[in-house]
Amino acid sequence: MTLGDYPVVSLLQAREQQFVTRKKLTTGIDPMAEWKAIAKVRQKEIQDQRRQFERSFEKIAHEWWAWWSVASRRSMQPR
Repeated sequence: MTLGDYPVVSLLQAREQQFVTRKKLTTGIDPMAEWKAIAKVRQKEIQDQRRQFERSFEKIAHEWWAWWSVASRRSMQPR
């Protein structure tokens, strides 16, 4: 288990995190399992955001395609 890289996480922060982690272990909580559960939730949130973006992009693309096909049809009609 890592607590972070040195310049980003100070020695004091690492010691505090180590104390919290050790306390969780003594109470029977597995910090790695907890961390993995949090990571899983974050990953799901990211996937949901991507799906939302893709759906909105798809909607805009369909609207543009409908507009463009009507506009191009008019310009391609023989006069």
